[in-house]
Amino acid sequence: MSVVYFMQAGPNGPVKIGHSRSLVTRLDAIRRHNAAEVVLLGAYSGGLREEQDAHRQLAAYRIRGEWFHPTPAVLDFMAARCVQRADMAIEQVGEAA
Repeated sequence: MSVVYFMQAGPNGPVKIGHSRSLVTRLDAIRRHNAAEVVLLGAYSGGLREEQDAHRQLAAYRIRGEWFHPTPAVLDFMAARCVQRADMAIEQVGEAA
């Protein structure tokens, strides 16, 4: 199962929007390569197409690549799509693996 995820680097830091078939592995990799503490904010079912759609809709808030400013618009976009808590998303992805 592929998911579109939202991860944040630091308490008020940028939000990464990406997709992965292995959310736990992806979270671990991003944490290893980031100086700030990275937390999973949420995830919803989807792949590359859904990720690209999110990037297009939030383009005005893009910092660079897959990283976005944590504006109300970005967080509201995420909240509207991520109907489950982040820890539940990890559990479901782990079960599907």
